[in-house]
Amino acid sequence: MVQVIFHLVEFIKNRIAAELQGTRGALIYEGCSCNDLHYVAVIASYCVEVKIQEGSISHRENEQRLVLISLSPILSVNDDCQDYTVTMSNEASKFNAKAHVNSFRDICPLFGLEFDK
Repeated sequence: MVQVIFHLVEFIKNRIAAELQGTRGALIYEGCSCNDLHYVAVIASYCVEVKIQEGSISHRENEQRLVLISLSPILSVNDDCQDYTVTMSNEASKFNAKAHVNSFRDICPLFGLEFDK
């Protein structure tokens, strides 16, 4: 069962990456906190051209897609070092801009998206 899930994840990831190639749109980055964890979601918003058939007449329209490409806890960045730390202490960890940028940079390449440095 676990093998099937891993293959399904890879299939879905590749399908989303293929659909995103050559499109223009936006990435929506949203976060929320619960207890000592901070979660972030990345949602791709873009349009694809679809063919609409109405009787004997067909035409093309742009259809908006909203695709959840990531939902995960964010790793915190400790002020004392440049690397990620996994710690649950509020004093030791920060969910600051650096932690969010690191998370975003890690997610984008999974879907063939480039992140400007």
